[in-house]
Amino acid sequence: MYIICCAESQADRQCAWMVMLSFLQALSSYPSANAGSSAFDEELHRFKRALHRRVAPIFLVGKVCTALAGMTHYELPVVFPLMPSMSSVALILEILTLICEYADRPTLALMARSSSVLHEPAIQVLWRFLPTLVPLVMCLPKDAWELTGRGVSFQLSITRVLAPRDWSSFLKYSALVRMLGYDFNEYKRMLGYHEDQDRRVYRQNIKPSNDLWDKLCAYKPTPILFPNLRVLCWFSLGLKSNHLASILVSANRSVQELRIEDVRIEDRDGAKALEDAVRVIVGRLPHLRKLILQPTQSNSNVPPDGVRVNDPVSDLARSLTSIVSMDCRGMPHRATSVVALAHSKTLVNLTIRLPNGVLFSQLFPSIATEQLFPNLLAIRLLGTLQAYNSFGNAVQLPTVRKVRIDLGTGSRPAELSALFPTVRRQFCPNALEVLHITSSDGALSQASLDAAHFRHLLPFKHMKSFILYQPFRLSIDDTLLLDMVSAWPALRKLTLLCSMSCGCDGHANPILSALPSLAFRCTGLQELVLHLDATCWASDAEFARDDELGDVYTELKNTQSLSQLHTLDVGSSPITAPDSVASFLSRIFPSLAEVKFSRSAGFRQVDTSQVMAWHAVDTFFAIRSQRGPPSPRGTVTGYQSE
Repeated sequence: MYIICCAESQADRQCAWMVMLSFLQALSSYPSANAGSSAFDEELHRFKRALHRRVAPIFLVGKVCTALAGMTHYELPVVFPLMPSMSSVALILEILTLICEYADRPTLALMARSSSVLHEPAIQVLWRFLPTLVPLVMCLPKDAWELTGRGVSFQLSITRVLAPRDWSSFLKYSALVRMLGYDFNEYKRMLGYHEDQDRRVYRQNIKPSNDLWDKLCAYKPTPILFPNLRVLCWFSLGLKSNHLASILVSANRSVQELRIEDVRIEDRDGAKALEDAVRVIVGRLPHLRKLILQPTQSNSNVPPDGVRVNDPVSDLARSLTSIVSMDCRGMPHRATSVVALAHSKTLVNLTIRLPNGVLFSQLFPSIATEQLFPNLLAIRLLGTLQAYNSFGNAVQLPTVRKVRIDLGTGSRPAELSALFPTVRRQFCPNALEVLHITSSDGALSQASLDAAHFRHLLPFKHMKSFILYQPFRLSIDDTLLLDMVSAWPALRKLTLLCSMSCGCDGHANPILSALPSLAFRCTGLQELVLHLDATCWASDAEFARDDELGDVYTELKNTQSLSQLHTLDVGSSPITAPDSVASFLSRIFPSLAEVKFSRSAGFRQVDTSQVMAWHAVDTFFAIRSQRGPPSPRGTVTGYQSE
């Protein structure tokens, strides 16, 4: 048996090295541990040499775990002699527990079945993350459940009445569950494995029947089925919406994170289930720290007919005294919701949809002495442009460092000119570090922003990431671009791109010759998304003359570039002389590894010759960085949410 531990980050890798080194040092300290096994000695010394180099990201502990798996409690002292104190016993269990933390699920299952010594630390990790209820139900007696179906789709159901003695294994393992129904991608990332068969078993092949949870609730011998649950994700459980409240009741009061998604509140059953769930959360989960409410609906401000939806966000904000992060963008929002959230003393991260037609200046008078959102560090606001301007002019957020504004449909283009002044008024220049503004509202396509609007943002001197991905036209010249990077010396990511019509005719765009000054003034910039004019040279001969003189490099003429830029996205920028452009970019961006480009600009298809020219530039950097040749078809530029 082999334990393969793949550490993703450098910190995890160093931790794993220390764990394995301690384990092998303790094992090899006693001559009796390797008696009669030359193969064991050879592998031990080979592994120690690999540890000493510390270069391999994969750790193999082969015969060591094979020996441990076959040992009993009476044989363990041969490998780890017990001292008069119990410190050595604690050391052994601690080492085994840490090894299990880095093992994948098949290895953990094998360890749990192979030895009583390894059973306990293995099942502690194996059952910590549980995507669905299926594995727990299969712990019931085999005659109490059945699988029906054919092919690759099966349904799990209860076949008989469950007696209290039938629940022993179910309750044993459910007490170990800390995270139930988590999203599979996040679940896989935390476990550190990439086994496709686990996804097929948990997410595709076996699904609970419609009455499975009802029968479990009817027969359960104890009110609490998950006494140590910390995180609950509703979406992946595969249950009906009317089961939401009952599964919350089956968890103990120790739940700290709750994700409720894909509950349709447009129908009466879904809305009633969500109301019941909110009552349970308010009454039973006082220690909840993270809450995500994203039910499915078409209009977040209009409840379904015949169903009275009170103000759930206000109730939650008032009752959850330990809440740190709340994402309630899909809930019905009213003015009272924003008021309740504004007076929360514990909120650090907030996502909320701003209601339309609300005069926030009347809700939050300027004479108020109490600071609103006193500990908020990150906020995401969804709504129309006029709703944000009303909110931003009435509420100041001096502590916020990260802001994302998503402008939805219904925005009025006339309000666009007040957007950046409102941002400047609402946030503190000494605190704000991240500002992302996005929209897909085509009604704003005729509006435009010029240099005068952008200069309202220059006082934010600690800016690290600025993303503007909008359907309206942008007019950005060389002077404004250089003023921005000079005002934001800590900038790491900059995106200035029109989502529907990049490079609109008649609007200024920075030219390629402005990039040397950008590289000189902002050496920490790592990602740049910008529509620019790369037609500085009509031929390679013209570039050769400018390159020989050196004036084209401006501030980098007599110095080596220290720029850390590794990704450049040019959208559908025009280009001539691609070989010269590649040589020019390699001189000012020594770390550049990828040049992205788009085959379309809004509804207009880009000339094929332009696409192939940028492909040639990207191929140059692909070869230089040894990342492999890019696709000749190009990429479609788009904003990636973070």
